[in-house]
Amino acid sequence: MVGSDTINDIYFFGGDSVYIEIISIEGQTQNLKNLIYQTPGFGLTDTIPNGLNPLIITGKYPIANLGNLMLPPVVSLINYVRPNYPSVTNSGVAVTAGDIAQESNIARTGFNVDGSGVKVCVLSDSYNTVSGNNAATDVANGDLPGQMELLLFRL
Repeated sequence: MVGSDTINDIYFFGGDSVYIEIISIEGQTQNLKNLIYQTPGFGLTDTIPNGLNPLIITGKYPIANLGNLMLPPVVSLINYVRPNYPSVTNSGVAVTAGDIAQESNIARTGFNVDGSGVKVCVLSDSYNTVSGNNAATDVANGDLPGQMELLLFRL
């Protein structure tokens, strides 16, 4: 829901667990991963790949066990821990489920990317064909980026 202020808009919950990112000390990621997966009292599950960032471990972690991340020996392997925040799925006035349907939000979170600087090709035979320059309105509303390269091809 756009504009809601529920706790689920701030954190990802899964039952009695919350999705977190654990940032390891350089060179300790595998040791940390082994410890929080295999040792009773931790319980990390449902991990999300982090692409080229070898220091971040993202997954679902039991809320009751969060305090255990501050205890030896695991605390010496951790740089810091932060929540894995939900992505913003509506930036303009258009309401769409496309982001969730194709799981783009999971990919952005998992690979720590937001699409900045990426060129995307869209083939359309109807872009801005309704009278009144709707594309400019969509840019003003935040539904389209402000800088686009429009290439016209006629078949």
